Amino acid sequence: MQRRPSPRTVLAIASLGSAVAFVDATIVNIAFPDIARSFPGTSISTVSWVLNAYNILFAAFLMAAAGMADSFGRRRVFVVGLELFTAGSMLCAIAPSAAALVAFRVVQAAGWPSASAPAPFSSPGACSGAGRCCGSSSESG
Repeated sequence: MQRRPSPRTVLAIASLGSAVAFVDATIVNIAFPDIARSFPGTSISTVSWVLNAYNILFAAFLMAAAGMADSFGRRRVFVVGLELFTAGSMLCAIAPSAAALVAFRVVQAAGWPSASAPAPFSSPGACSGAGRCCGSSSESG
């Protein structure tokens, strides 16, 4: 029989996931000038899609990830999302062009919502103890 993680562990992992998502979405703003220099001849509007594509897809997949977590299991969706995000990150590191970097950021954005907060807290009562770690006082939501 598999041991269930404590609500505090789930909350810590979900919080860490949210923090990483925030950093990943905003760090490109800091690196933007360096990214533009890395791809000479590429317009600023093209390079801006490195940031925009990630944010748009992240927002679009956020609720879908919660639904997938309900259907396929939170742990499975979390692990697959983390693997997809990690693969996208590795591809971003070796991107040969700005267009490839945008495409690889899309891969990251497709994976990360599954590995952030909505997956562990996707259904009412997902946390044990009458939803205490979710901030509700009843199981019914």
